[in-house]
Amino acid sequence: MPRRPKADPRRGARDARALPPGLQRAMCRRWPPSAYSRGQTLYYQGHGSYGLFHICSGTIRLTRENGGAPAEAGPGTLLGVRELLTGVPHAHTATVGPDPARVSFIDKTEFLDLIARQHSIAQAILQLLLSPAP
Repeated sequence: MPRRPKADPRRGARDARALPPGLQRAMCRRWPPSAYSRGQTLYYQGHGSYGLFHICSGTIRLTRENGGAPAEAGPGTLLGVRELLTGVPHAHTATVGPDPARVSFIDKTEFLDLIARQHSIAQAILQLLLSPAP
């Protein structure tokens, strides 16, 4: 079976966002990740967002019900930023890829409080949101 090309997590899906390495490490320390097995689903397309998912290790597959091209997101990626900040439902389903993954969940209220207090984090996320998508 041919391997699917990995998408650049900052551009492969509009809401899959990669953070700078120092911020990635700090987030994995602040929100210890949970272990997920291959095939476990983090969230489903069309469901509302209750927080963000930060990938500390492993690969998450992003698929759409209409059969659009799948994308993959890896370590350092924040999933669900757009949905959390705008209130729209998830645009795809996020499922753990071929290997186990470690993923942190950041509650919506805690995340909004964090960006209100930590301007550097807010700035990094805004830069990712404003970066052009393909």
